[in-house]
Amino acid sequence: MKQILLLFLLNVTIVLSISQCLKAQEAGNFIIPVSIDTTNYNRYNELGLKTGLWLEEIAPIYIAIKCYKDGKENGTLMFFAGKGEGEKTLIEISMYNDGKMRGPAMLFNDNGTINTYVVSMMENDFQESAKYYPLKGYTYEYNDDGSIKAEGWYLYDSSWLIDDKRIGIWKIYNTDGTYYEKDYGEAK
Repeated sequence: MKQILLLFLLNVTIVLSISQCLKAQEAGNFIIPVSIDTTNYNRYNELGLKTGLWLEEIAPIYIAIKCYKDGKENGTLMFFAGKGEGEKTLIEISMYNDGKMRGPAMLFNDNGTINTYVVSMMENDFQESAKYYPLKGYTYEYNDDGSIKAEGWYLYDSSWLIDDKRIGIWKIYNTDGTYYEKDYGEAK
């Protein structure tokens, strides 16, 4: 039930963010791309800065849909992956404000279930670790079947996908829903 509620709230957030982005550039319908046609997207403002909805092919298998304001990511980022020119699968949704990842973020499994849900990504205020881990967030991890796997605080690198570090006390869930706590130590 919790995953259904999270997905509902996420959908509302995405629709509002994309709607706002589309209004800003006076575009038509939002379509998840299989290949990129930049005719109606990927625009620059009068200062030459990215503005509105952008569809960016990161590599042949990756596509990102982003909203920009004054050249900075601002709003929802959706990241898709897939083989070649075929159908792409949503693998990430995150929120940006003024070029910085802020707010909720989700990673998805190949089967469409949530893998990781960060309640609110924020700036890491632990002085020593902030150089290597500029972001932190309270995080829920899920098994492929949608059941909760663990929850606690993470420190994230700037990509938030490669070099992450658990901190503090985490709840590690058993298959029957019970949990035990594991201390990963304090952040510095």
